[in-house]
Amino acid sequence: MVGYSNIGIWEVVSLGISVLLLISAKSLNEPVLAEFSAIIAGAALGTILSKMSLKELVEKTNELVERITIPSCTSEEEEIKNLRKRMYLYYVTTKDGKEAWRCVTVDFSRIIIPNRLETIVTTIENNKEFRYKLVGFVRRSRLVIYTEPINSKEESAICIFPFLGKEYEWVNEAVPGIHIGETWDHKTIVSPALITDSPIEKQEDGFVKDDLNDKLTSMWSRNIIKETEISERIILPKQTK
Repeated sequence: MVGYSNIGIWEVVSLGISVLLLISAKSLNEPVLAEFSAIIAGAALGTILSKMSLKELVEKTNELVERITIPSCTSEEEEIKNLRKRMYLYYVTTKDGKEAWRCVTVDFSRIIIPNRLETIVTTIENNKEFRYKLVGFVRRSRLVIYTEPINSKEESAICIFPFLGKEYEWVNEAVPGIHIGETWDHKTIVSPALITDSPIEKQEDGFVKDDLNDKLTSMWSRNIIKETEISERIILPKQTK
């Protein structure tokens, strides 16, 4: 039996949309649209059935309907279409009492769900694999990325980038934001975050090299104060001596 991995999400979406168009065309007495919709529906159904059983088709369709209709953080497609790409997310966390920056590659082009950014990230730490589902949405110039652990009991995390849509001259094109999550020491942290289209330095995902920590901290500090009124109650991160 062929598995789900061979079925593209757009094949199922095309089938659903074409069926809806066919129903609308019939009710509006539009024979040309009805014929076109029937052709698309037939092609999509034929492709799907050639790859999976009827039972799998029903399960896949139910899964798609559930993911689209359940309450979630969605955006207008026009707002997020430019974010369906690979980006690099940097944020500060702690491990064994040591504070450091960590890098995660976020590729929102891997999973396509209408009006929603979503991807799966896998990271290795101490020879153990950790998997996370990342969901993103945009409200005007503000990007929010919600991270939910898949195979661990840690708390979820949120990164907020208030200026993603602003045309500022960022240092190293790194857009600054705020990260709220659980550290490797199992404590909640509110810390700096950066997101970029290109890696600031070539490296694997995970904790950055020691000599990059101060560079990222300085970059975040310079970028965050450009258009932000910093409350006196907030203490900016200090660079390592």
